[in-house]
Amino acid sequence: MSKPHSISSLPGSPSGYLDSLSRILKYTQHQSPTRGQITDWWNGTFDQPDSEESILQIIRFLQSIELIEKSSGRYKVAERGEVYYREKDPALIFEWIAENNSELVGVLEYLQSGPAPTEKITSEFEEEEREETIKLVLDWLIGLDAIAYNGDRCHLTSVGIDLLEDENGYIATSTDNRRLVTIKVSNSEGMREHYEQTVASDVSAEAVSRVTGDTFDRTDLRIWGNRSTTIADKRVQKGDVLLFYSGQDGYIALAEVLFAEEYNSAQAARLYEEIWPNFVADDPFNYVIYLSNVSKPSIDTDHFFSDAVLDWGDHPNDGWTPLDDYKTQIAATYGSLDTFLSESIEETLYNYWDLKEWPVDTDLAKKVKRQLERKGQVLLYGPPGTGKTYTADTFARWWTGVQDCDVDSEERIEEVTFHPSYSYEDFMEGYSIVTDAKEAGNNGGDVNSAGSFGLKDGVFKEFCEDAQDEYDSWLESGQKGEIPKYVFVIDEVNRGNIAKILGEIIKVTEYSKRGESVKLAHSGQPFQIPRNVYLIATMNTADQSIALVDAAIRRRFAAIAAPPEYSVLYNSCEFPFESRAEALELLETGRVNFDALQAASVLSLEVINRRIVETAGLGKGMRIGHSYLLPGEWDHSEVSRERALVDVWRYDILTLLEEYFFGEFDSMQRLVFGSTDCDLFDQQTEDIADFTVETLRTVLKDLVLTNRDLIQLANNE
Repeated sequence: MSKPHSISSLPGSPSGYLDSLSRILKYTQHQSPTRGQITDWWNGTFDQPDSEESILQIIRFLQSIELIEKSSGRYKVAERGEVYYREKDPALIFEWIAENNSELVGVLEYLQSGPAPTEKITSEFEEEEREETIKLVLDWLIGLDAIAYNGDRCHLTSVGIDLLEDENGYIATSTDNRRLVTIKVSNSEGMREHYEQTVASDVSAEAVSRVTGDTFDRTDLRIWGNRSTTIADKRVQKGDVLLFYSGQDGYIALAEVLFAEEYNSAQAARLYEEIWPNFVADDPFNYVIYLSNVSKPSIDTDHFFSDAVLDWGDHPNDGWTPLDDYKTQIAATYGSLDTFLSESIEETLYNYWDLKEWPVDTDLAKKVKRQLERKGQVLLYGPPGTGKTYTADTFARWWTGVQDCDVDSEERIEEVTFHPSYSYEDFMEGYSIVTDAKEAGNNGGDVNSAGSFGLKDGVFKEFCEDAQDEYDSWLESGQKGEIPKYVFVIDEVNRGNIAKILGEIIKVTEYSKRGESVKLAHSGQPFQIPRNVYLIATMNTADQSIALVDAAIRRRFAAIAAPPEYSVLYNSCEFPFESRAEALELLETGRVNFDALQAASVLSLEVINRRIVETAGLGKGMRIGHSYLLPGEWDHSEVSRERALVDVWRYDILTLLEEYFFGEFDSMQRLVFGSTDCDLFDQQTEDIADFTVETLRTVLKDLVLTNRDLIQLANNE
């Protein structure tokens, strides 16, 4: 295939960009500028200033053909760009387009039905692709000699026809990067048992974690084990699909990959002991695939194996068979790969992302999701120990993880903790020691030495630049799929000087102003918060009332209360009761075992919180959270459970009460425990006593039984 020798000689090609391409490439060779710096440089250097939109279009064009690349909001010349600039070879541009740009296929296929004017072609694609993208595609196709103009109408050339007909031509006809694998589950070598144990049934996440060190938010997993030697380079990643086939039953499961991990021989052997104890561990599975979804499929195997699709007489062999070479035929037969997969699902058997199975209050999580979608940022406020930070972190992992996105969930979450010393320089930007000499030069420092003094980006600015990169990629893809969500968590937001930390960006934190720019104080660069950035802040109301948060900040956040949730304790499998009524019955029967201590602890926490609410100067913001009594606080092997639960009361809960009632020892005993000589305290020194398990159980039991009216049995029988 012939290649053009000069962009400027091609009718309709991006000839107007040629000088601009070279100028920007030259500039980025010596700098690592931001988009704003490129615009400022351009308009300050050349006699013909251009709009930021036009320059952005050139930048995106350069990115799309891999002449420049973007990292942390800054642009630099890519390897291909170095070659282009050195050799001035425009053929490199068209070679890349011919090999990689899938939009070309749609235009060529459309023109198979006959010539059409540019406006008609553009209008046909306006729902799927942006108009400017299709216009560039037409320019590129002309450059490839794949289409030509006859008057005002485009038509296919022989080159374009060859491209469509040649399976090994320059244009790829499959745009779905997911790997599709079919796995034959035979009855030999225990494969069916393997399938039944870990794909058709739940696997303990705790058991897997003990061996691998991986952590999971779910207690149950679905997995499939392989030997890495048997799949070689045919490995899978998140979003890929596995089809499990049985010769007798046809396709028995359709599963989507969560992630895959290869383990060392020792870990693989231990996994056999934990997960597959009935298997001989001479050659254990060391390549484990974790599944995000498992469904019961409905696939017409006769049709799927026929010459209309796979052209197989039967499944070719036991085990692992990639269908990468058949995806185009599957898409052509069923309409698309997505259509084939969605129509093949009869019933969902397991979903890792089912919110009801995550260790977070489902109702609270739904509130957070709804308010984030409405307002862009949420403030979780409540007393200490109510799980605000835990909820924010867990929700962020769920909300970002459930998305089908090229960027891992962990990379789309950032967390900081505000404190009195936290500053605008930490959050946005400020002058500091920078380790990279080039970065120092870009920001006004001494370029002659690394470690010089220069302008350094803060954590939120860098986070927003990464999110902007993904948002731009989503726009350039024709807005396919969901916008990739980025979640920024600010813990203890009221402990910092919020107005000072946010500075001028307070204006653009408002969700309706996302995408608008504000000039930063130090660099003077334009900054915006992308629409795909969401903020979750937490605030401890025992430290500062919500009413004292800066009014301008308060207005921009949807505030969601996170009060003590006693139901979390009653629903825990570590407690021998499932309701207030059952816990109360344990106390009334006069038991003196650990079960009774647990019951007394949970019920007395509710009584104490009711007393705190009724006490002048305290109120609901000073209640004690349920997480103080969660099993993780006392159920461990170092000491007995009784001693550990006593320690929770002695060193956590009672010390907090002491702080609330500082200098008012008698008032604390009287208002909270209904007595001025409570056995949990030393009456002479007014310190917390070194009490026994029995003393704690007796005091808490008496507190509960004498205050039944404060226990809301109706809410949890």
